[in-house]
Amino acid sequence: DVVVIKLGTNDTKDYNWVYGKEFAGDLQQMIDALQALLAEGKYSSLIIVYGVMADKEYEKMYFPVMPLIRRFITVEPPNPRAMKPTQLAALLAADTGAEAKAFDSIEEGAKWVLDRAGKDGVCAALGSLYFSAQVRAAVEKA
Repeated sequence: DVVVIKLGTNDTKDYNWVYGKEFAGDLQQMIDALQALLAEGKYSSLIIVYGVMADKEYEKMYFPVMPLIRRFITVEPPNPRAMKPTQLAALLAADTGAEAKAFDSIEEGAKWVLDRAGKDGVCAALGSLYFSAQVRAAVEKA
């Protein structure tokens, strides 16, 4: 199963929160749903496909779901402002202690995740609406 979570850095900015009062509850509901999937024993791991712009507060995007993350797969969104996947992987590994593996493209990262997750893993993508659409397209091609 693949879960695409549209949780971008713009979501961390108060002025973008039309439904800000509902965010904490909605986020907790998402975390609870992912925890339930893992707790059922049906799935063995959660792998995150992640790519960000270098000028964004990337840590605010993954922090809420950090307790569920076993591994990050970092990719480079096709944007000149994108953070290099190797740099993001090093930062995530240092910040979280989770395993982080870098890929040059969304397609390569998505294929690797799908190949490794198998039927017992859950894959998720954290990023903007555009990033999520690119991951979804890569998953459909894989």
